[in-house]
Amino acid sequence: MRIDTLLPVRLVLIVIPLLGLVACSSTVGGEGSPGPTSISSGSGSSSPATSGSGSGSPPVTGELPEAAAIRGVTYTQETDRNHQGGTITYDSSPPVGGAHAPVWADCTGTVYPHPIASENAVHSLEHGAVWVTYGPGLAQGELAKLTVLVQGQDRMLLSPYPGLTSAISLQSWGYQVRVDEASDPRITQFVDLLRYNPETTPEPTATCSNPEFKVHPSSPGHPLEG
Repeated sequence: MRIDTLLPVRLVLIVIPLLGLVACSSTVGGEGSPGPTSISSGSGSSSPATSGSGSGSPPVTGELPEAAAIRGVTYTQETDRNHQGGTITYDSSPPVGGAHAPVWADCTGTVYPHPIASENAVHSLEHGAVWVTYGPGLAQGELAKLTVLVQGQDRMLLSPYPGLTSAISLQSWGYQVRVDEASDPRITQFVDLLRYNPETTPEPTATCSNPEFKVHPSSPGHPLEG
């Protein structure tokens, strides 16, 4: 058999495998690849009117060991993250999670001089905020310390809370600690660990900014709903 008649056959045998390699590589990381799956954040919109209903990544279930190590911290696994209109009855006071109003309270280091609706504050907890509350009659010196702690700090808000059974109470999603003095070291321990912690924040990509709420906040029994 002549050699020149075998060359086309050999070329075909070489080219076919090469074409197979090119086809495989085009489906792995190339332009034809679907790429990584993206996760939508729901309430990550800067506008309360377009906020989702708890569609962010769920936080880690179970209490963080670091949180359990802080004396007096309580943990409640909160799985209900639905948006709900009207007033809501919570299982703790102040609440640490659960269903909440569609509108979140501005939590960009905001100091509220009057009580706000828990339904709006709980939505802020979903965004990773620490809600610092204090009871009636707290000394001005103590309030001044809390104000310094909160004011201008993103993912934090401060407000009075009627009927609070302790002088001061701090809340993040699922966690709470009650203290008697603003100088209690557990306050900074709680804030440092749980403020915007990706392991405990249900919607870490959601904003804390809500300028309209900051100017016209809600009041207990009258949550803002959009």
